[in-house]
Amino acid sequence: MAETASMTEETPRKIRRKRNRNFSVDEENIIQSLVKSNSQVLHDKLSSEVTNKKKSAIWMAITKTVDMKDVALRSVDEVKEKWSNMTRKAKKTFTDYRLQQRKTGGVPPPSEPSQAISRIIEIMQDSASFSGISRGLESEILPSVCNI
Repeated sequence: MAETASMTEETPRKIRRKRNRNFSVDEENIIQSLVKSNSQVLHDKLSSEVTNKKKSAIWMAITKTVDMKDVALRSVDEVKEKWSNMTRKAKKTFTDYRLQQRKTGGVPPPSEPSQAISRIIEIMQDSASFSGISRGLESEILPSVCNI
């Protein structure tokens, strides 16, 4: 028993991570509207016109606007991660909705996505991650035919 007491004394206490408050609906709406207004630059590939500095400046401006709500001080990485999570959720909802629409026979109609998710779908619907590649070819592995 003396050994177990000494082992617990030696193990350091876990330091709890300080957490920010959750994003409010107003903050999410601000992120959605500012990303929508800057979507051309944020979603384009890097080029001579669209540089990483421009994208970083836009994300910094979005973060400053979100911080003006005085809910919590957010970092640029937190705002980017929140946007990424919001789009991930919208993509999942969009995909599930389309799958439910294609089902036939006796299934109730799918429930409509929420207004917030509908706005994200509207922003991102032209991207390949949502709608796929236009005139894309679904590749299959076809069995090879051997001529003997």
